[in-house]
Amino acid sequence: MTATGCDKVLGINAFPDAGPIPIDAAPIRCADLQPKAPLCADFDEDPPLVFLGATPSKWSLTGTGVTAEVRDPHTGTGALWLTDNGGTYTNTYDPNHMATVVTAAFDFKVDMESALPNSTGLMRIAFDGSGHNSCYANFLLDESVPTLRVDGSCGTSDAHGEIAIPFGWVHVELTFDLTGDVTATLKVNDQTAHATFFVTTPPNLHYTVQIGLDGPTLDGLVVAYDTIVVTSQ
Repeated sequence: MTATGCDKVLGINAFPDAGPIPIDAAPIRCADLQPKAPLCADFDEDPPLVFLGATPSKWSLTGTGVTAEVRDPHTGTGALWLTDNGGTYTNTYDPNHMATVVTAAFDFKVDMESALPNSTGLMRIAFDGSGHNSCYANFLLDESVPTLRVDGSCGTSDAHGEIAIPFGWVHVELTFDLTGDVTATLKVNDQTAHATFFVTTPPNLHYTVQIGLDGPTLDGLVVAYDTIVVTSQ
């Protein structure tokens, strides 16, 4: 996306048009990534950092009833591991950026002791100022099936799709697209699920990204994230 005069006046960062950055071919170091992504976290620093564009800040490991630690990477030297002890852990980031299409790409692993009738939020992309109060897409773990799900809401429209949970580390892409009918797409390795909301909304809106464990508690659930890269158009 190219910066406009309004963007510069409002202090909104603009990033080059970019599709999802593949992260399963070779390790990515956020500090060295060019062009810079709106959000990048590889968990290879001590303490771990999150980069919003070129600006690094400390990644919080503080949760309530969730143990957050950096260890056992898929690539690089560390990954974010979350163990649910009956609580929640979320970090919400604002790239201070406008976009029409946002993709969060990352490596992911899940382990749980038993299936329970809960759905736990793992990641959310939310647009505000959409004319529908807000539009959001969630990446969820449905422990009762178990499946990985994409769902969300835009105005009065709700939608969802789901994918069976693969074993081991997987590559995940969550894309939220305001072009035409608002859609959310979840890719897990070579599987794809779609949620179409059949509403329209203005393009080029402000967005935020939430990452962590958000939902009903599930003792014994362990999830891991590695090399999170958010791109936008």
